[in-house]
Amino acid sequence: MFALLALALLSAGIVARIAIFRAAAASAVDQHYWMLAARAYREQRGLPVRIPGKYLLEDETQAYPPLFGWLLGRVSNTTVLRWVTPAVETAGFLALWAVLLALGVRWDMMTLALACYVAAPVLVVYNAQLTSRVLGDFFLFSAMALQLVAVVIEPAPWLAWLCWIASAGLLGMMVMTHKMSLQLHVVLMPVWWWSLSAWQVPVATLIGLALFVIVVGPAFARYQLCAHWEIVNFWNRHWRNLGAHQFDLSPVYGNPDGDRSACFHAPGWRGALKHLRVVVSYAPLNVLLPVCSLLTEAWPPAWVLVWLGAIYVWALATLYVPGLKRWGGGHLYVFNAVAPGAIYLSFLPADPMVFVVVAVGVILTVISLAMAWRIVVSRQTARCKDFEDVIDHLRKLPVARIAVFPLQAAEAVAAGTPHAVLWGGHGYGFGQMEGFFPVLTRPLGEFFHRHRVTWVCWDTGYWPKGESILIGEGLIQAATIIPFGVWRLARVGSVSE
Repeated sequence: MFALLALALLSAGIVARIAIFRAAAASAVDQHYWMLAARAYREQRGLPVRIPGKYLLEDETQAYPPLFGWLLGRVSNTTVLRWVTPAVETAGFLALWAVLLALGVRWDMMTLALACYVAAPVLVVYNAQLTSRVLGDFFLFSAMALQLVAVVIEPAPWLAWLCWIASAGLLGMMVMTHKMSLQLHVVLMPVWWWSLSAWQVPVATLIGLALFVIVVGPAFARYQLCAHWEIVNFWNRHWRNLGAHQFDLSPVYGNPDGDRSACFHAPGWRGALKHLRVVVSYAPLNVLLPVCSLLTEAWPPAWVLVWLGAIYVWALATLYVPGLKRWGGGHLYVFNAVAPGAIYLSFLPADPMVFVVVAVGVILTVISLAMAWRIVVSRQTARCKDFEDVIDHLRKLPVARIAVFPLQAAEAVAAGTPHAVLWGGHGYGFGQMEGFFPVLTRPLGEFFHRHRVTWVCWDTGYWPKGESILIGEGLIQAATIIPFGVWRLARVGSVSE
């Protein structure tokens, strides 16, 4: 019976992965930056590397944790690069499998747990493009798993110490890979230390941090952590406008008191329910696990509850507590909850009540995957025919500085043309985006003049008033506008090159 559930879940996960992987290619954003970063790490030595002449609203030196970019830089084939994320996720799957084997769980529940990992909607959606999140989670999970082996499995002393040393190395690599994984580890470490009752837990963390500093050097370590803190402070000031329309909620070009239902932190009870819905839909089976335990009175070991529970407490806190919203979209921490959720599931008994609850979870997972696919295919794409025509035209122009709206499309312009874009947000320099992002609080002309923007490109579906505003402010002339379907490209006439 449980094997049938595992088969259904595995099938749904594989089908969804193929469908969403194909659909997400048209709206991918992050991977454009990572392609540029890969080239920088391939061509340059030492830290920090530079991405010159691309992003006008950030430092050319890259403060993002460097390990993922460095690894991408070892791959010169762009087609192969697209498979880096699936390869890392496969390694995570194998690591989870190894942990379940070491814990000696039943084979049918192990199979179901692994299928849960494959079909988790948050992994299916976020791993459809190049992302350092999957590598950061792999290092964090593997480090905690090795600590688990050292304490719970109780191997020979020499093997236990080897596990602790390897976990410290993995934690150092995590710090070099992903900011939010580091944040989560800092939150998890005290309760994880308590649950394992092992003094080596904080020591491994300190050694990992020391290894990070040794590998990247004290100067870059300080630079990376300062950039991280700058980003946290930026979002402490602007979390209310996360996901806001850059113009519609602008005090200059729109109405700051307008409809905020599309913002990530939407106001009122609707916003609160929206957060809860997202958290549940990202890993539906996880939220049903305590129900199974309550019905059967079968609970997993305390360390499982601490691991999974602490992640969800932190995720919900960063969604609902204003002072903590600076630490990133809390829903993204559900990414790190999939593997411990699978371990929890593997400890449940093969009971009829568990079967019913898990079957409900499978149905909810399939529904969530279907909804995710619909959202992905309906996203504003950066690879429609009209936009591709814009890119082709821009490639023929002399090197210039271009403003692109919406900002997500600026990534494709930066990666696909020789031009610089009025955008940033990848590392140090978030202060340069004040007043421009997430909503415009100062006139566009101020940024066009300061950064000597020579072309402006916009999607009329995203910014219907773009033409009238740009002409009205004297930034462009109607005669210079070149139409490309729903897209427009115009020469900025009031600045000098």
